[in-house]
Amino acid sequence: MNVPACTYGRRTKQGDESAVPDYLPPVLRDSAVPLEIRHGDYLFQHGHPVSQLFFVVSGEIRLMEYAASGAECILQRAGPGEWIGECSTCVDAYSCYAQAARNSRVIGFPMPLFNRVLHEDVEFVNAWAAQLAASLRRIFGRYERRSLKTARERVLHFLVTESRGQPSLDMTHSFATLAGELGLTRESLYRTLAQMEREGVIRRQGKHLTVLPSVPRCGLRAMQG
Repeated sequence: MNVPACTYGRRTKQGDESAVPDYLPPVLRDSAVPLEIRHGDYLFQHGHPVSQLFFVVSGEIRLMEYAASGAECILQRAGPGEWIGECSTCVDAYSCYAQAARNSRVIGFPMPLFNRVLHEDVEFVNAWAAQLAASLRRIFGRYERRSLKTARERVLHFLVTESRGQPSLDMTHSFATLAGELGLTRESLYRTLAQMEREGVIRRQGKHLTVLPSVPRCGLRAMQG
C-alpha cells in the first residue's frame, strides 16, 4: 500500500484565527497556525509523533485506517467547526490517517502547549470537556442517521439533532456536502427536500432550513369526533 507523504498543510495568511472557538484561552489563540491542505493530501499519518491538534475551518478532513488489502476504512469525518482526532491529546503518536476529502483550511495548535494549558487552566478543562461531550453527541447522531432506511428519515433526523432543539437550522456547508454526510446522492437529497417542502414539512430559504409544526393525528380525530 502506497500512502503519499504527510504534508501537514501549507501555512496560509487567510486570517482564519478569527474562527478559533471563543473558549480557547489567549495563550492558545495566539499560537494558532492557519494551514491549507489540498484534496487528497494527508494532514498526518498513523504512527507519526503527535505535534499538533487541528481545528477545521472549511472543507472536510477524514480520519481513516487501511485494511490489509489497501481498502479505506473511514473512522470519522470532520467538517467546519470541528476538531480532528481529539484523542491525540492522550497519546504520543497518531493512531490513524487524516486526509483532506476536498481542499480544506485548518488551524493547528502545538500539542505540548495545548496539553500544558489543559493541566493548568481549570476553566478551559471544563470547556474542553463540554466540547468533547458535544463531539460525541454529533458522532453518535451521525451513526444513528446512517442506520435509518429512507432519505426522508435521515433528513429529519439531521434537522432535529443538529438544530439542538431550535425550529430552524442555518447550514454551515453545501447541500452536496450534506448529501455525503447523510450517505445519499445529491439527486436523492434534492428530491427529498423538494418533496418535504411541497408537503409543508420543511421550508427552505437558501441555506436556512425550518421544520414546520404539524398537527398530531390524534388531535384531528378528536376534532372530527
